[in-house]
Amino acid sequence: MRTFNETPIWSDSLENYRSIIPIFNILERNKYWRLKEQLESSTGSICDNIAEGLERPSVKDKIKFLCYARASAAESYTQILRVEMLSLNAPINYQILLEQNKNILRQIQGLISYYKQKESKFSSI
Repeated sequence: MRTFNETPIWSDSLENYRSIIPIFNILERNKYWRLKEQLESSTGSICDNIAEGLERPSVKDKIKFLCYARASAAESYTQILRVEMLSLNAPINYQILLEQNKNILRQIQGLISYYKQKESKFSSI
C-alpha cells in the first residue's frame, strides 16, 4: 500500500498548487486580497484533503475526504475563472490551469468511484 505522497493524484494536486502561485502574487499586487486568500485556501485544500483521505483507515472516511477535495477543486476552478475575468494583464495561461484543475477533478472522481465500489463489496458480504 502506497502512502498518500506516492500517489499521482496527490502529486498532481500539489503541482496544481505550485502552478497557481503566480496568481497569488498578481492578486496581491492588485489588492484582491480576499480572492487571493480564497484561491490559496481552496487550492491548498485539494492536496490536504487528498492526503488526509488516503491516510484514513476506513473506506467511508476516504470517500468523505475525497469529496471534500473534489469540492475544493470545483471552488478553485471557479476562482481561476473569476481571476481571468478581472483581465489583470498577467502572463498567465488560464486554459492550462483550468485543464489541470479538470484533470484533478476527474482523478478525484475516479478514486471516489473506486472506493464506492470497494465499499459496496464489503457491505454485501
